[in-house]
Amino acid sequence: MSLLVINNIINTKALIEHDVIIGDNCHISTNAILNGNIKIGSDCFIGSNTVLMNGVFINDRINIGMKTMVRRSLKESGTYVGELLINN
Repeated sequence: MSLLVINNIINTKALIEHDVIIGDNCHISTNAILNGNIKIGSDCFIGSNTVLMNGVFINDRINIGMKTMVRRSLKESGTYVGELLINN
């Protein structure tokens, strides 16, 4: 079961798998893939064609740019772009 709280935008073709929790005021862009067991805080933006791998936690006020693969949790607010930045 997935849980969406209030005032979220989920664009077409976004794929949200099992056990995903999305906080308030988030935007999930076109073709984003949210694999299972993910928690996204409030006021977040997930760019087009972004992939969040199983079990990651995205803290509040985080923006993730398009075509980014997130393999680990992101705890500090800010903007994250590109696979190399996320994997370090």
